[in-house]
Amino acid sequence: HYDPILAKLIVYAETREEAIRRMRRALADYVILGVRTPIDFLRDLLAHPAFADGDIDTGFIRSLLEEAAGDLRDEKRPGTRGTLYAAASSAP
Repeated sequence: HYDPILAKLIVYAETREEAIRRMRRALADYVILGVRTPIDFLRDLLAHPAFADGDIDTGFIRSLLEEAAGDLRDEKRPGTRGTLYAAASSAP
């Protein structure tokens, strides 16, 4: 058993666009071995056009998961929408 929050990543910048670039770069460098993490989910989240535009609300992640639910066949392939769904749905 472990705490589901193994690390916290915080970035800041003058603009949203720059903050997203910094977050993508930081996530690319994150290495956590031995446990499942939502890093792929966060990468997909940052790549979503609505997130980049700031056009989101408190239901955004739920709608993103529903969007991904149709692609569960690929859940074992890293970097797919299925991975996004699997990572998010396995969180405690």
